[in-house]
Amino acid sequence: MIGGVREEGGPLHWVVPVRRRLEKLEAAAAAWDPAAMAEPEWRTEVTPEGETRKRVCRFEDLDGKTETFHLRARVCLTWDHRTGCQIGSEFFPL
Repeated sequence: MIGGVREEGGPLHWVVPVRRRLEKLEAAAAAWDPAAMAEPEWRTEVTPEGETRKRVCRFEDLDGKTETFHLRARVCLTWDHRTGCQIGSEFFPL
């Protein structure tokens, strides 16, 4: 059990892998020096969206500038210790 949520089974089985992925992303962002690197050294798999999907990844920030948020992190929602990821990788945008 992690943080009061069972690791396998149950209605909240997805919480643990998402939490672990977010922890890795947070650690990478905390260690990042923007003056030295264009982006953090990701501690998990982070990939760009394809060219077609980038169109839906554009947002206007608070100063009116349009930014493209096209990076995404993978998370496996169902894991089998013998065969690996059972449900195709899910993604959440960065």
